[in-house]
Amino acid sequence: LLVRQAKPGEAPREPGKQKGLPATRFPLQLTLDAETQRLLEQVRAKVSDERDEAVTNVALFRSALELLAATEQDGTVPGRRRVKSSLYRVVLRQGDAHADGSSVLSVDLDDGPLPVATLDAPDVKTPEPMRRAVLERDRATCRSCASRQRLQVHHVIFRRNCGPTHPSNLATLCRRCHGLLHDGYLVARGRHAATCVFEAPDQAALDEIARRADEQLAVDPVDEAAPAHVAAAPLSVKFMPTEVDAAWLDRHADGLRQAGGGQLRIEDGFVPPSDSDEPDSPEMCPSARTTLVPGGPDNRALAFDSVRGSDHVVARLHGVAEDAEAFDAPFPHTLFVGPPGTGKTTLSKAVAARAGRRLVQTVGANVTDVHTLVSLLASLKEGDLLFIDEIHAVPRPLLELLYQAMDEQRFPLTFVQGSRSRTVQFVMPPFTLIGATTEEMDVPRALRSRFPVVERLGLYADDVLADIAQTAGEAGHCPLDDAAALELARCAAGTPREVHRLVYLVRADVVAHEGRGRLSEPLNLALVRAALDRLGYDADGFDVDHRRYLDVLAQHRGPVALCRMAALLQLPEATVRLRIEPFLMFRGKVRVGARGRELVR
Repeated sequence: LLVRQAKPGEAPREPGKQKGLPATRFPLQLTLDAETQRLLEQVRAKVSDERDEAVTNVALFRSALELLAATEQDGTVPGRRRVKSSLYRVVLRQGDAHADGSSVLSVDLDDGPLPVATLDAPDVKTPEPMRRAVLERDRATCRSCASRQRLQVHHVIFRRNCGPTHPSNLATLCRRCHGLLHDGYLVARGRHAATCVFEAPDQAALDEIARRADEQLAVDPVDEAAPAHVAAAPLSVKFMPTEVDAAWLDRHADGLRQAGGGQLRIEDGFVPPSDSDEPDSPEMCPSARTTLVPGGPDNRALAFDSVRGSDHVVARLHGVAEDAEAFDAPFPHTLFVGPPGTGKTTLSKAVAARAGRRLVQTVGANVTDVHTLVSLLASLKEGDLLFIDEIHAVPRPLLELLYQAMDEQRFPLTFVQGSRSRTVQFVMPPFTLIGATTEEMDVPRALRSRFPVVERLGLYADDVLADIAQTAGEAGHCPLDDAAALELARCAAGTPREVHRLVYLVRADVVAHEGRGRLSEPLNLALVRAALDRLGYDADGFDVDHRRYLDVLAQHRGPVALCRMAALLQLPEATVRLRIEPFLMFRGKVRVGARGRELVR
C-alpha cells in the first residue's frame, strides 16, 4: 500500500505521512552564547550515541521537553539508562601562597623571564600610554582579521589567569575577534604578543558564525563615546530626534543596518545600551587611515620644508594657512590636480602638519555607499582634515551629500523601520576637505566650485629631481654623486615617485652585476648609466614604452588617434594618456591636437 501511494521513482512516504499534506510548523528563533552552543553540540553527540543515529536540533529539543515531562521528583527517568558522557565541569579556586615560597611567578620570553600578576603584582587595567604603544606597534590593525574598526587591547595570557599587563602580553584585536577569542573560537599561538598568531581551532564553526552574521552594520561606530543614557523603550523611527551627531550614531550603531536607496534601517526591538562599552582606540571607517600630526608651533613652521619642486604652490598654501590662523578659521577646502606621483598626498600631509590638525586619509574608490561615507564623516573631530585621493571616483549621489557637508556641516539621513521612514539631519563639526585627482574633467563642476583653493601640480625639472634622488639615495644606502643623480633624474618621467623607484632599481642592479654588497662609496655616472641601460632606459631618459610610442608616430605621416595608438601599443588608453604621453609632451617630443597625436620634428 505504501509503495502504491508513492510517486513513480520516489521512496514510500514515512508512516503517518501517507496523505502528503503540509504539517504545521512553529518557528522558534534562539540566540545562544558560546558556552551554550558547545553544550548543545555535546548533548547532541551524546544522544546520537545513545540512539545510534544522527539527531537533529528539532529532535533534540523534543527529547529535552519529553525528558523534563517524564522526570520524577528524585531526578530519575523511567526507561532511561546511563551512558558515558564527556560533560563535566572543572571548578578552579584561588589557592593560598605557601609561607616558605615566593608568590611571584614568571613566564619565559625571548627577552628573559617576565613576572606575571600574582599576590605581589595584582591584576591591573592596561594604562593608557601602554595601550597606545601597543596600538602603534600593531599599526592600529586587528591582528586576527586586519580590521581597523572597534579596536581593543587583549591580554594574550588572560588577566584571570594571572596574565601580566605588559606590552609583551598585549595584542590588538577588534571587538568581534576579541569576543571570539574569549569564547574559544580563536586561540593565540606564540611566545610573544608582538609575534603570536591567532588561529581558529575549528574553522567550520567560525565559518558558521560568519555565515549567520549576514547583515553588515550600516554605520561604523565612531571615536566619540556616547553619553550615558538608559533607554526606556526600543528605538523607534517615530520618536527620533530631528538632528543626530556622531555620538548618537555610535550609541545606536548596533541597531542600524543597510537598506536600499541610501537609507539606514532600524532593527525592530533594538534598545540602545545604557552604558556603552568604551573602545580602546578611536574607531573609524575601515577604508580610512588616521594620522596624528604634531601640532607644536615649531613643527607647523617647518611643515613645508620637506616639499620640493613646488615652491609656488607651497608659497600660496603657506599664505592661506597664515590667513586661516589670523581669523581663527579652519583651513579652507583644497583640491590638488596633477599627474600621478607629483606629490599630492605629500602636500596634503604638509597642510595638515602646518594646520596642526589630524589627517584622515581614504581613497575615492572605497567610498561606495552612504553608510561608508557617514562612517567616514562621523569619525571627524572639529578642525580635522579629510583627504580623499582620486576624489573623482566617488559616486555622484554621494557627492551630493558631500556638498552639504562642506557648505553647512550637515546633511540629511533617511531612517526606515517597517513601512515608516523619517529624514533627520546629521550634524558634524567644521572640517577641511582636501581632494586629489588625476582627472580634473571627471570632477563635477558643482564639487570643484566648492574648493576655494585649487592647485595644479606639474612634472618636476631635472635639477629638482636630482636633489630628490640624492636624498632618496642617502636614505636607501645608495649614495649618488651629482652627475649620477642628474642622469637618474632625466629618466624619472618628471615625478618624484619614479625617482624613488629608480633609486631602488639601480641599487639592486649595481649590487647584482657589480658584485658589491652594501654601497659605501657614491655611485658615479658610469655605474648608473650602465644600470639604466640594463633597465631599458636610453640616453634621452625614455623607457621601452616611450620609444615604442615614438616609433609608431614616426611610421605614420599624419596624426594618430588615442584609440589607435593604444591598440598598436597593446596598452590601455588610460596608460597611454596618463603615463606615457605627459613625459613626452614635457620633453617636447609629441604634440596633441584635435586630429590626434603628432611627432614634433
